[in-house]
Amino acid sequence: MDHPEYLDPPHYDGSRLFFWVSKASGVPIDLVNFVIGQLFALLFAAIYRTAFHPSKASATKRHCAALVGGVTLLYFCFGRHAYLVMFLTGVSYFITVFFPAKYVPQIILPLSLVYMGCVHIRRQLMSQTGFSLDVSAPVMVAVQKVTSIAFAWKDGSEKDQDKLTPLQKLQAVRKIPSMLEYFSYILHFQACMTGPTVLYKDYIDYIYGTNYRKHIKSEDILEDSPCSAIPVQDPSPTKAVITKVVVSLIHALIFICICPVIQA
Repeated sequence: MDHPEYLDPPHYDGSRLFFWVSKASGVPIDLVNFVIGQLFALLFAAIYRTAFHPSKASATKRHCAALVGGVTLLYFCFGRHAYLVMFLTGVSYFITVFFPAKYVPQIILPLSLVYMGCVHIRRQLMSQTGFSLDVSAPVMVAVQKVTSIAFAWKDGSEKDQDKLTPLQKLQAVRKIPSMLEYFSYILHFQACMTGPTVLYKDYIDYIYGTNYRKHIKSEDILEDSPCSAIPVQDPSPTKAVITKVVVSLIHALIFICICPVIQA
């Protein structure tokens, strides 16, 4: 059965599992998938916070869960086009491992920018189909991450640490991440679609549960957890989550209800 092209763009490679929602609402399938993907990320974040809390799961399990969630989300929304994000990640990791640290940012920065430009040109050539959800957004997020970790690795390998600013010293990466750590950082489900970008050292602190260490007293640390330095009680995310969801819904309503009137 044929469907209106604006509901089912021919070049969109994401899932059609929820196309019935698109037909019922009149919203294109790419946008339906984006919303469902963000709801999935929100739900999985709650599961991740409890089932994969640092006090219950090792860093390896947390990396794997975050990576699998991110790859699933990318494939659901973009299908085979998700490989464009994974390809950039793989090439950047290869450069990080096999090239001298001082040259890594000099190679990755221009290479990733050119790659991102090609992805945008690809989108412009396909824009006549009308679909608005494109893999170029995750590619832009990945570019920020691969370049930031490249410079952090260069800073960590700098022999004269006095040349670095306090922030550079704090965020410097002093050993090459494992493939799992690298791919988890670039593709983790919390930020693979639209960001925000976090620095590698901050992400690793989060994975190991040490991100609260500088904010709590030493006597409030659990000593026998799978990851060291876990606070007894994490700050509640409820207020922040509700606030951001409400703001997102307001912006969505503005986009759906007001933008078409202005464009008309």
